[in-house]
Amino acid sequence: MQRPMWATVVGIIGIVMAIYTLLNSGAGLMIPQMVSIQQRGVQMQLDAQRQAAAEEKKSEAEEKKEEAEENKEDKSFDENQVKQSPDFKIPAAQQKFAEDNEKEMEAFSKQGDEQMKQAEEQGDKQMKQAEELGDKTVALYNIPVWYGPVAFLMSLIAMAIAACYLFTSIWLLMTKPSAVPLFSLACVVSIGFAILHGVVSMIAMPMWGMGMGMTGIVVAVVNVVLLIVVATGDKTAFQS
Repeated sequence: MQRPMWATVVGIIGIVMAIYTLLNSGAGLMIPQMVSIQQRGVQMQLDAQRQAAAEEKKSEAEEKKEEAEENKEDKSFDENQVKQSPDFKIPAAQQKFAEDNEKEMEAFSKQGDEQMKQAEEQGDKQMKQAEELGDKTVALYNIPVWYGPVAFLMSLIAMAIAACYLFTSIWLLMTKPSAVPLFSLACVVSIGFAILHGVVSMIAMPMWGMGMGMTGIVVAVVNVVLLIVVATGDKTAFQS
């Protein structure tokens, strides 16, 4: 008996989907290597950030040390000047003016220090916020370590399911009596695994996994349509 049109269409679609899944799953076997490369890159970035922070702290400490030494030298110079001229007396008016001027300079210096401190605190706050935002962004695209072996195992399972799917699709084109139940079983397993793979991928990688999750939904929908076609199609050709 001649093969029905639905069996031809479903069989061809099944073969195309099986080959695509085999190729895609083969690429998924490389995910552990990708995770390893990414972890090395993240570690190098963290080391560079720590080194930059240490150098910045060292530079700040050296600047403060130099400033303290300059102040110490200025103070020592003034004291030496006073010791060398013990009989010299500054007029009271000039002394008062100098003291008032010194107080104003101290107040101005203190105000400048406070403004500088506030600016540094604001800069540190903005830097921290930028780092937190960067960490969140990296986390969206970051591949966790545990996902490597899981992805490898799921890729092997997907390849096995795709091989069975390919076999049952060819069996369907050959109108074998066992083709319909075997193909239906392959569709059900493929639907369940596509949903599981999409969920795991979205948990592991929120951004990249979203695309995989959408792919899983599309695969599940196509398989549901194929199941409906197989269930409602004329199976007379498969009874001989």
